[in-house]
Amino acid sequence: MDGMNGPQALREIRREFPTAFVIMLTASGDLETVRDCIGHGAAGYILKDTSLANILVRVGNALGLGNWTSSRAEIITGGASFCGAPSPISAV
Repeated sequence: MDGMNGPQALREIRREFPTAFVIMLTASGDLETVRDCIGHGAAGYILKDTSLANILVRVGNALGLGNWTSSRAEIITGGASFCGAPSPISAV
């Protein structure tokens, strides 16, 4: 959304679509920003430098799709990374 940061875009999305399920994918790991997004209805918050396996774990858990673990996700992704090198746990 042009001219908006992540938290501003989240508030706009939630205003327009109050039942939308939003998981933030961002480069900012600032704790205040994370709290702001969760407080305004984000279902999750994932940093862009995390591994694909960690993204699957976070999304699966946020959606309530059962017991997602990093080992299960590693099998699915083959250890691939997203936007850089994998990191162990980069999400809140």
